[in-house]
Amino acid sequence: MLKLLMEIIDRVFEFIQSGNLFVFFTKLFGIVLGGLYLFFTLVMVQQVITLKKVVEVHDRGILLLLSQIQFVAAIGILLYAVVIL
Repeated sequence: MLKLLMEIIDRVFEFIQSGNLFVFFTKLFGIVLGGLYLFFTLVMVQQVITLKKVVEVHDRGILLLLSQIQFVAAIGILLYAVVIL
């Protein structure tokens, strides 16, 4: 167990010394922001659903469709950030 922990610490120090720290934080920044965007679009979809229950909106489902399209786009952006970055 201690040997495994020491190996992980050694790899972390090698990674920091190799100069890839900027690249790592750029990737982390993209993934975190993609996750936040996904969260906010999920909240937006739920708000549109709640709005349609509370207020009588005659848009024939366009608001819900647009919010769901944005949610799918957020999933695509997050997957892009994870795979490409």
